[in-house]
Amino acid sequence: MQDEERITFRVYRPATEEEWTYVTVHYVEGSPYFQADDWKVVQQFNFYDVRNTVLSIHQGWSLISFPCDPSDGRIESILAPLHEKIVLVKDGLGRAFIPQFAINEIGAIDYQEGYQVYCMEDVGLTISGYPVDPAEPIPMPAGWSLKGYLPNEPIQCRNIGRVFDSGSGRSPVPRL
Repeated sequence: MQDEERITFRVYRPATEEEWTYVTVHYVEGSPYFQADDWKVVQQFNFYDVRNTVLSIHQGWSLISFPCDPSDGRIESILAPLHEKIVLVKDGLGRAFIPQFAINEIGAIDYQEGYQVYCMEDVGLTISGYPVDPAEPIPMPAGWSLKGYLPNEPIQCRNIGRVFDSGSGRSPVPRL
């Protein structure tokens, strides 16, 4: 291993010959990255099977994110069942995916990011992948960005400010 390489785990159950490669680890001390002469204290291992998640995408513009980590993260593969219905997908950097013209500036999806989707009709999209821990921190850079929402239950728009509440009772939204 090289310094700063993320440590990965595999769980194997010999009695049933089952193996899980998607493992989340909660550390009491240390980070999930390798460092020479460093030590870690692990509190808990969680391992998961692939799950199906259904996203509702509405006619017109929708904001979506992917609350799972698919094994094939290429956006053209994930959205293949909807190519005829999706007009445009944009990420937070303005990169586009336009299936009709085989334009793909996005490449692979990132569960930490949000996406704008323009769809011709209401559709459901089933995504297969490993669940992502909703407590996983998502970096929030200065300025505007589209970020993913990891919990599996929907949130009402009027409650979004509570997600970002810093504990002061006020959401950190600057005055414009």
